[in-house]
Amino acid sequence: MSGLTVALDTATDQLSVALGTPSGEVREATVVGARRHAAELAPVVERLLEQAGARIGDVREFIVSDGPGSFTGLRVAAAFVKALARVGKVPVYTASTLLVRAAGAFEHDPITVGAIGTALRGEVYRAVYRLTPDGASELSAPTTAPIEADWGGVEPEIVIGDLSGQALLQAPWWGRIRYLAPPLGLPRASRLLWLRQVGAARLVGDVSGWEPSYGRPAEAQARWEATHGRSLSGSLRHGR
Repeated sequence: MSGLTVALDTATDQLSVALGTPSGEVREATVVGARRHAAELAPVVERLLEQAGARIGDVREFIVSDGPGSFTGLRVAAAFVKALARVGKVPVYTASTLLVRAAGAFEHDPITVGAIGTALRGEVYRAVYRLTPDGASELSAPTTAPIEADWGGVEPEIVIGDLSGQALLQAPWWGRIRYLAPPLGLPRASRLLWLRQVGAARLVGDVSGWEPSYGRPAEAQARWEATHGRSLSGSLRHGR
């Protein structure tokens, strides 16, 4: 990587920002609170840049977790990156939030990791990845499934995620597979820097037309569609 890299994950209640330098130094900051993302994102990025003696114009690329996850959180990061990338003509890379979660379980030896995130309404977002020192490969694509569903044909060696309480007890793999819960189970922006380094992040070709993979509609949209019995015209739908 050349220049400074700003990495963002806003897919959960935790806002995570990381700043990577060409020398390999990483600065990271987190803010907890689902409704704080919009107000805190820009100040946190600015603060990390100031600590590095840099300005936003010194950023040479952005890396963003692109979902699935919080509809509002993902849109905050997308709008922020689109505006800055357009002005500075800076490239944008993305990686699935589930892959970012999975990377949090990687240390140094190859491992198969199941990543899981709360999707509300009795469902979860999940995927399975093979992680090695050289990169990551997708064994089971991100999908939305009932909490009670098993991993199917690709069972991970370890699971990382944010399930807890009764929801976790409903998972059929609970007690059979080692599980990493929050705070380890939350995605961290510093893992995006590693994914970029090993070539596991994707370059966005058309930043202006890019939208995150929300996983499902916003809750307000879902309630409207349930009440009216039809899709909300012009809405941003879920899925990859």
